[in-house]
Amino acid sequence: MLFIARFEDRPAAQHLRVANQAAHDGYVEAHKTHILVSGPLRRDDLGNPVGGLWYINADNRTAAERLCHEAPFWTAGPWDKVTLMCQQAPTHVYANMRIACL
Repeated sequence: MLFIARFEDRPAAQHLRVANQAAHDGYVEAHKTHILVSGPLRRDDLGNPVGGLWYINADNRTAAERLCHEAPFWTAGPWDKVTLMCQQAPTHVYANMRIACL
């Protein structure tokens, strides 16, 4: 199953991000078969992250939640909230085809 995880930082948590960046990067790399896409979300032109976004491939919601809650940014405290959304992948071979009738 495909999930989208949208993380929100705690207010004034930039120092926690900086202190745990290497551990976070290592965690994402170690789980790259499940964390398909990852990156920070930025609100302003100052470039300071305010959260993160992951595309997760997991067997079920429990596995996706575990992956989120074991991440260094979660355990060390920069991330305060996570919204996990299940994205149903098409199961039929023709599910994404468009047909034009002339």
